Amino acid sequence: MTIVDSHVHVWQERPLPDLLAEMEKAGVQKAIIVGAVRDRDPGNNEQLAECVSSHPGRLAALADIPLKAEDAPARVEWASKELGLHGISHYLSPADSLDWFLDETRKKLWSFVEKRGLAVSLSLFPGQHPMLGRVAEAYPGIRFMLCHIARPDRSEAPPYPVFRQALASARYPGIFVKISGFYAYTERSWDYPYHDVHRWVRMVLEAYGPERMCWGSDFSPVLRHSTYRQSLEIVRTHAAYLTEAEKEWVLGKAALNAVPALV
Repeated sequence: MTIVDSHVHVWQERPLPDLLAEMEKAGVQKAIIVGAVRDRDPGNNEQLAECVSSHPGRLAALADIPLKAEDAPARVEWASKELGLHGISHYLSPADSLDWFLDETRKKLWSFVEKRGLAVSLSLFPGQHPMLGRVAEAYPGIRFMLCHIARPDRSEAPPYPVFRQALASARYPGIFVKISGFYAYTERSWDYPYHDVHRWVRMVLEAYGPERMCWGSDFSPVLRHSTYRQSLEIVRTHAAYLTEAEKEWVLGKAALNAVPALV
């Protein structure tokens, strides 16, 4: 079984050799690097281009693009054609209505993404899914990868009406969910393997099926809470509700479908 880590970061304080060493120890063959430009890493997109060019077929990378910028379409084209990256990444504020997601500039962007076959990693929240659904319906060829179990609110009580908006997006076949970031959604950060978080994963499994669930470590932020190997074993060992066939999808096959450059 090929294991693919669908959500890692590479920054100056945690460079590529650190990631590759962790992958080697855990038996992870491939990874998708999610761009995250920060004050300390203003050239992160260019850094990811170097990672990909030095490890073709083993690493894919998604450029951090400010989607709301007026020149966003040009930036996406630059990342794809000039840097050779395989998609784009964006982190949204939970307060953003996303009313700009289908304006004329964004339509141009989505059209290019679909035509180019790029993947889109989005950190967005359950209440923003209705607008995501409109984009997914208008551009069915785009593969969207949602960060961190689609970002449930750990304080929400059953029957989880807000989180169910994220589950409803399963009707769009181009939407995938990254099973990552367990440490951020637990009430007991000391209680590895975070048993209380598995309820969200079970709900995603029921809605999306294993074919659209992609395990991710969230390297290197995860190292503040657990080891890299533990982030894998949360799913491989402790998600006993997954069959072996389902684990093959969650641990690799789904990510390979979402980002075919890794095949």
